[in-house]
Amino acid sequence: MGTAILMKMLTEKCAKKLGVDAQVDVGNVSIAKSYKLDYDLIVASTELEDTLKDVGLPFVLLDNFIREEPCMERMKKVLSEKFGYNL
Repeated sequence: MGTAILMKMLTEKCAKKLGVDAQVDVGNVSIAKSYKLDYDLIVASTELEDTLKDVGLPFVLLDNFIREEPCMERMKKVLSEKFGYNL
């Protein structure tokens, strides 16, 4: 199974546990840059941090696509700071 699918599944699971209604799409950095107005948040590998700084959207960076705890903590932080969620 590819990393994009693993990340999608993890993001969906974490969003659900946080009580956040989320539509999760899989794409690449060029898609994120060209369609940024259609998305609220990007979840990506830590390897893409420098590239994502230019996208203009909040992002959550993951270095593990299986463990829920780090994903949930990082999502909580960004959702609270950027979108006002009280999680």
